[in-house]
Parts: sequence; structure tokens; C-alpha cells
Amino acid sequence: MKIKKLTPRLWSGVLLLWATAAFAVAAAEEGAAQFNPLHHLGGNGQWFPGPDVWGLGSSLPAGCGVQRVAFLARHGSRFPDAGAWAEWVALGEKIHAANFSTRTPELHFLHTWHPVLTDPASQLTNLSRTGKAELSAMGAAYRARYPALHPSAFSANNNTTTPPLALFANAYAPSPRVLDSAQLFARAYLGRSNTNSTHAGTIYLINATAPYPALSGNSLAPTDACPRYVDNSGGSAKDAWDAAWAPQAAGRLNALLDGGLAFAAEDVSTMAYLCGFESQILGRVAAWCGVLTGEEVLAYERAQDIRYWFGSGPGNGVGKAAMRGVLGGVLGWLGGGSGGGGDGSAVGGQRLLPLFANDGQIAQMVAALDVFADGEAPALNTTVQKRGNGTFRSSHFVTMRGTVTLELWGCSASNSSSSSSSSSSSSSSSTSPSSVSALPTFVRVLLNDAPYPLPYCAGGPGRTCELAELVRYVEAKRAAEGGFQGVCGLDDEGDGEAVPFFEDVERGVGEGWMWGVGV
Repeated sequence: MKIKKLTPRLWSGVLLLWATAAFAVAAAEEGAAQFNPLHHLGGNGQWFPGPDVWGLGSSLPAGCGVQRVAFLARHGSRFPDAGAWAEWVALGEKIHAANFSTRTPELHFLHTWHPVLTDPASQLTNLSRTGKAELSAMGAAYRARYPALHPSAFSANNNTTTPPLALFANAYAPSPRVLDSAQLFARAYLGRSNTNSTHAGTIYLINATAPYPALSGNSLAPTDACPRYVDNSGGSAKDAWDAAWAPQAAGRLNALLDGGLAFAAEDVSTMAYLCGFESQILGRVAAWCGVLTGEEVLAYERAQDIRYWFGSGPGNGVGKAAMRGVLGGVLGWLGGGSGGGGDGSAVGGQRLLPLFANDGQIAQMVAALDVFADGEAPALNTTVQKRGNGTFRSSHFVTMRGTVTLELWGCSASNSSSSSSSSSSSSSSSTSPSSVSALPTFVRVLLNDAPYPLPYCAGGPGRTCELAELVRYVEAKRAAEGGFQGVCGLDDEGDGEAVPFFEDVERGVGEGWMWGVGV
């Protein structure tokens, strides 16, 4: 079935007309709360817990417990790639080639500023110290949050040897940062250091463009093998928005400079990028974070929203359709089944399914879940009310270490028929692993740890979605879209109903498109 493309050209014509008004709205929506620019940088900000925009709280309703958890996480905070680094160097050269003075203390640092990397050859694209700390903290947090799902709890309940934990990561060729993130998480979660091991684990890397995954979309980066997929980074909508706000910001800054230095509109976006990256590289708020006003930072955040909405999120119909196969496999695993007849040996005994990839896959998974199915493109979200809860806001989930978590809840019959929000004292009380599927089951979606109801399915306790209803929804969408092969325009020789890769490890390793790396 042909999918109608959501083109950013439809929105670009109106952006220039209301840019100034949008600045005032953006400022108002922050209210009296202290403004933190690091929480408004889209995909270029370090991880922080997402705000509870729906007011659902983290606690589970009485009578409910977590039975299984799957998550898809982005790698941790990193150093820039080569292209961004070149922009930093060029900006530094531009500044130091000019004879200028400043009229405000916030710009005095320009006289001594230099890009902060100390060894670009070894640092570029790799995890920073902050990124490493983010993943270690994540591992410890998941172990504390879901103690009954830990491998040691499973073995204790069944009087068996602790099973190894299988984790899965996209084999991202340009950098080891995805693999490194998975290893750091696993070591903290399992209680393992480089020299001391208490629980075993293996990270399986998947080559998304190998013949079998490429024909079936059976990987953590299915669009890498999809000929019809194009990430346009926001396209003309983002270009129009940047033209609406960045020249104004550059003009304001240039009015604070005397002499031969003048910033261009494109420099302003680099400044916001530097605010995020330098802060996490240095471990303190960078001076660049004080250069732009709060309104300008929020305008940059809106640019990031447009970039992800149209580039790899809900506005890219091919991307979200291609990811639905992966989502379907995860839902099958949550339900306790093998999902298609694979050997299942790697994941059959575990109750946590950790998956690691990049920012594009995070946006695609959010889109595949249709978390924002009833929302508008971010370019048109100008009211405080819409920006308050259900609006697509990339800073809330596509950050470094951004995470989409699916919790499977088992709830007593009396609770499962009600959407009561009464909660227990535990934020995520987990049940014995042996009780999987023994109770009515529901799925809660967390974006950077904050709960989000699904707009089409929120009748369960705590506005969760019944697992069976969610499975039906995803299957219907896949059928309408034509599956991975249909949406990507591939021949029928592939396996359109492939066994999920995490339950087909034996085949993957045997055929060479998957390989294991020790924790």
C-alpha cells in the first residue's frame, strides 16, 4: 500500500508569519520555573529524566506489578563527529581572526575560547565521560527499579544457575559508541567490572544491511536497508523556521559587538549545539549556554522538534512503518511468547530486554508506537496548552541516552477493569518472574522515564494499554502499510514475517549477521 508522505513544504509558508509571536509564547510557557537551557536542546542535550507532562506519576496502581520490561536506548553523551568538529574549529578561527570588543559580560569569554577537545583523533564520535557515567547510572537504576526482573532473582526463584543476560545493539560502523553504551549498562546492571564478574552477559551486534536483515527489516536499524527511506533532517520546514529566528538572534548578538566580528545565522545554531556538547564534555555548564536568550534556546529546540518530526519521527511515514516490525517483535516477547518460532535461547529466561541504537531509531520507535498520533507537526504547536503535555518535544526523549521503555504490567482482575490512578508506594514494584502472563496484562510507555498514555489505547490502570489491544493495533497498521517490504518497495523474496532477531540468535550468529561480544 502506498503511504502518503507528510511533506514539510505544507508547513513552511506559515512559519515566517508567527515566529516573533512564538518567541513570546515560548517564554510564557516556562512560567516562573528556573530555565535550564540544557533541557531544551533536542537531540544535542545530555540525558535528564523527562518531565511528567501528563501528571500520571511513576507509581503503579495498587494490585499491579511489572512482569517484563523492554527498552530501546540511544547511546550516551558523546564527542562531536568530524563534521560538527569542523564547524567548531571554523567558528573559533573566525572569532580569533577578528579584532573586536564586547558590550556584555556574557560574551567576554570569546576572546579566550577554543574548541575543547584535547585529542580529536581519539575522541571524535566516541562517548565522553558524561556519556559513560549516564550508561553506568542507567544500569544501576534499572537494577534498583526492577529487582525481581534481575537474572539473580530469576535463578533464586527457580533454584537454577543465574542465566546470562542477552543485550542487543545496532552494529554502528562509524563509531563503537552504541556497543560501548550497551557494555557500560550491562556491567552496572549485572554487577560486573572489568576484573570482577558476578553475572554473565553477552551483547549481540546486528548488521542491519546484511542480506537477511536487509530483506526483512529484522534489525535495530531497519531503515538502513530501506531504499524508500529518506531522513531529510526537517527539510524545508526546518529551513523556514531557522530563517525566521536565527537571523534575529544573530542580529541581537552583533549589536553587542564592536569591531570586526559579526556572526551569521548559521553560527547561532552552532552556539546552541556547543552549549549542549561542551557542557557534557567539560562536566559543567558551558559559557555558550549564556550567549542565547531563553527565547532563542526555545526557538532552537523548536528547530530540533521539526528536524526529528519530519526527519525520522511521526512526519516520516516510511520510517515509522519500517520500525513497526521491530515493535511487533518486542510486544510478542513482552507477552511471553517466542513471536515466531525462533530458537529463543538467548532471551527465553530473562525478563529484561535491553536494545541499543541511535537517535533516529528512538524517534522511529516513538513514531511506530503513535505516541503523538493525535498531535500536530511541531512547527504549528504555538500555544502554551499544546506545548504542555501531548506535544512532540524532542528534548524529552531524543536526548543522549534517550530511552523508550515498555513495561508489561500484570494487574488483578478488579484493577484491570478500571483506569484508577491510585498508586502504591513503590514506583515500579515488580512481581516474581514466574508470574508472567498469570494476570491481565497492560503496557505502559515511558519516554526518558516519564509515562505517556497512548492516544488510541489508554483504558487500562494508570492510563495503560491492554497488551492484546496494542498488539492488534500494531498488526493492523502493519497490514495497512504493507509491512517492511511493502513500505520499502522490496521484492517478495525476503521474509516479511521474520522471527525477531533477539529470538533468532542461533541463526544470526550462524549466518554471520549477528555476533556476540562479552560484557
